Amino acid sequence: METVSLNATNLNEIISRAAKIINDGGIVVAPFDTVYGIMADPWNEKALRKIFEIKGRPLDKTLGLVVPGVPELLQFLDIELSNLDFIKSHTPGPYTFILKGMPKKISQFCVVNGTVAIRIPESELIKEIAFESTLLVAQTSANVTGQENIFSYQDLVSQLGERLGKVDLVIDGGIINSEGPSMIYNLTGSKPILVERGE
Repeated sequence: METVSLNATNLNEIISRAAKIINDGGIVVAPFDTVYGIMADPWNEKALRKIFEIKGRPLDKTLGLVVPGVPELLQFLDIELSNLDFIKSHTPGPYTFILKGMPKKISQFCVVNGTVAIRIPESELIKEIAFESTLLVAQTSANVTGQENIFSYQDLVSQLGERLGKVDLVIDGGIINSEGPSMIYNLTGSKPILVERGE
């Protein structure tokens, strides 16, 4: 495991390093705009299985996806105009959108009943990592399933312990000041529905 501390002078270097690791089938933990998250290539099932192992997450719990912005999202999914307007008005930000459809050949671990969960976060770090890798990154919170969300590098080390040995790169971004994980909106019906979050 490699750990790097994020600062104003090494942002671009860390982005490039993280994107290369993801492209090569590795695992990256980094500070999102909400909590610390864990990322991998959504087309690489071996890498995604490792995320489930690290978190102790049941395989029937799917992973979310990150795209850098709306233009990139539209490269992967056809979105109804009403939903597109809703997404534009809520991004970038702490929101997850459940949408119909799926990118071609994407892993089963990122799809449930023909839908995917996608974020466009406020974090420039995460958006740029996604942009420089495959424009689409599988992600979920970095906490062990059933345990507290992680807002700092110190809590990450304390909670995951030896599990971090399976991570290729950990980006220490200090403490995240947020209210917690993203809010989830289901956009598969006639109107947006706020979904209660479950682990």
